[in-house]
Amino acid sequence: MRAKKRFGQNFLINPFLLDFITQTAASFEGDVLIEIGGGTGNLTKRLADLPFSDFVVVEIDRELIPLLKNSAPKARIIQGNILDIPLNFGHKQVIAGNLPYYITKPILNHILHYRENVAGGIFMVQKEVAEAITAPVGAENYNAYSVFLRLFARIKVLKQVKKGEFRPVPGVDSSLIRIDIHDQEEMFDKERITDIIFRAFRERRKTLVNNLKKEFDRERVEGFLRSLGKSEDARAQELTPEEFRLLLYELKEGETT
Repeated sequence: MRAKKRFGQNFLINPFLLDFITQTAASFEGDVLIEIGGGTGNLTKRLADLPFSDFVVVEIDRELIPLLKNSAPKARIIQGNILDIPLNFGHKQVIAGNLPYYITKPILNHILHYRENVAGGIFMVQKEVAEAITAPVGAENYNAYSVFLRLFARIKVLKQVKKGEFRPVPGVDSSLIRIDIHDQEEMFDKERITDIIFRAFRERRKTLVNNLKKEFDRERVEGFLRSLGKSEDARAQELTPEEFRLLLYELKEGETT
């Protein structure tokens, strides 16, 4: 089966990595397993043997559906774009997939939208994306999206994967990441959190106070920074995700007083 560039298809062929992904998926507690992009079924046939009560495979390429049905006769095979499909197949869904690199962030955002019913998952992503979303505080690639994702989930890089492990061979190396969704109360809705975090990082050379001053009380933000033992001139990239979580609580409190 010839891979289609428009779907970002690069099929993982290393059996040891396929087994590792399967074992990691099995380590989650959940009622439904979802595979994003079943492809030619290399991973699908392995995942189908796991003891989940239901197994759903979403594949955008209509021509691959017969292969997937042969790989996992008992699975629910859905033809379509994962971004158009509600993730409401169970109460605690586990997700696995080799994510097309050009829509990795939209897919992760889509998963977060249904986070109340998602335990987590294992995903193949571009190496640079994995490095950014797990970057340490202050690193050049530590950015708003690094913080945003880590407010909702714990993210861990499990393995580096060379491009030669795929057919056709992509132009970049990949990483396997594990995501565990946090189970906790949120201080703002996701859209509001997105706005605040990305506003904080909007101009990296500006201080956090200056990036937020149009909407939030300057003295409140300065006082919060002092409570952390940080300079009032601290920039967004100097705060950890947990410190951003505390900042969001502080800003929420300021809106209600």
